[in-house]
Amino acid sequence: GLVIVGFNFPKEYMDQPGVIATITRKLAWNGVNILEVISTFKELNFVVDKKDATKTYNALQELIES
Repeated sequence: GLVIVGFNFPKEYMDQPGVIATITRKLAWNGVNILEVISTFKELNFVVDKKDATKTYNALQELIES
């Protein structure tokens, strides 16, 4: 009943403070309960409940488009 939603970052994002905070805040504001965060140098993955998968995708899409 869990899904992983992830980002691949270009190198430029590694020098930007607050990237992870901005993403997690957007998910929280949209009612997504993050169960686990998996982070590597170029990737950021969120484990969420399957019922929150659509909300997660939509919130992240809004963030990317803004």
